[in-house]
Amino acid sequence: MELENQSTLENEVFILKIERLSKLRPSKFKELRGSFTKMKNLNENKRNNGRKIIIKRNSKYARLKIKPSPIQILDICEMIEYKYPTLSLEEFHYALKHARWRTFDEEVNHYGYFDATYIADVLKAYGNWIKKIRCH
Repeated sequence: MELENQSTLENEVFILKIERLSKLRPSKFKELRGSFTKMKNLNENKRNNGRKIIIKRNSKYARLKIKPSPIQILDICEMIEYKYPTLSLEEFHYALKHARWRTFDEEVNHYGYFDATYIADVLKAYGNWIKKIRCH
């Protein structure tokens, strides 16, 4: 039971951290992103748990009739490992939240599906957008 409570506490701390970071102005976030640990450098447990938390949390806000299935979550995780190995969990959450907020120059629509195709489109738009942000 104590291990389960510790895991829940770690998850809550993680959620608070990514939520706080996602509210930063783009220039400040870009300055800090070099200090974030890349997903490929995290242990498998932390990487997989972090991605699942972020996917489930962001899919709740996307007003989907059907939430992503475990196989879709796995597909998203595999796509990220293949196409975006240097992405951090913080950037992943920031990208999803700001796609929802229409912060990027490109509009990204999920068309009712929170799947690897949608996530790939979000991460592509995030990558294009973050390159244009000027740091102070």
